Amino acid sequence: VDVIDGVSVREETDEATGISSRVIIDWRSATKSADIKPSVQIVGDNGEPVKLPNGSDAVYLLSVGAILSVGDGDTIAAGDTIARVTTGG
Repeated sequence: VDVIDGVSVREETDEATGISSRVIIDWRSATKSADIKPSVQIVGDNGEPVKLPNGSDAVYLLSVGAILSVGDGDTIAAGDTIARVTTGG
């Protein structure tokens, strides 16, 4: 949800490996994108949002710098990495 090319995400290619990744960028500086909240929503086979034990939808907010491991419509299973955040150092 709200993962928009050029606004909240960009494609980056590692020069050493040649591998490209989709990275969440700072969307808050763009005036028209103040209400954007990049996130991943988990949906079931029926297209309906998966519910967590507390009854809320399975939605995970993405922070600036998060590297997406999945794309829209990808099939995932329990334990799959959805996104990762690098640490400095």
